[in-house]
Amino acid sequence: MNIPVDLTLSAGVIVTVLLAIIGWLQMRWGALSKRVDDQAARVEGHAARLTSAEAVIRTLPARDELHRIEVSLASMSGDMKTVSALLAGQRDLMQRMESVVARHEDHLLTKR
Repeated sequence: MNIPVDLTLSAGVIVTVLLAIIGWLQMRWGALSKRVDDQAARVEGHAARLTSAEAVIRTLPARDELHRIEVSLASMSGDMKTVSALLAGQRDLMQRMESVVARHEDHLLTKR
């Protein structure tokens, strides 16, 4: 079982097959590398968004601070009702003053 082998032909075929396999592997690894790079860019984008969201959340008031704000607003609402009642009294007083001034004007205009 001695098969004559031509080394020049066999070496050329072997080198060609090896180069084809290497080229195919590089193509697959290149595509994989591109996908990894794309995913890394997405992760970096998400990290930046997360960092900015964390910064915004840090500046938000806490629950106790919100409660104090709510209590202060309720107090201010009561104060505004008091001011509104006082302004209503001032409005009534001003209407009476206007009627008095109008009577004086009428008196002075008709008597001259």
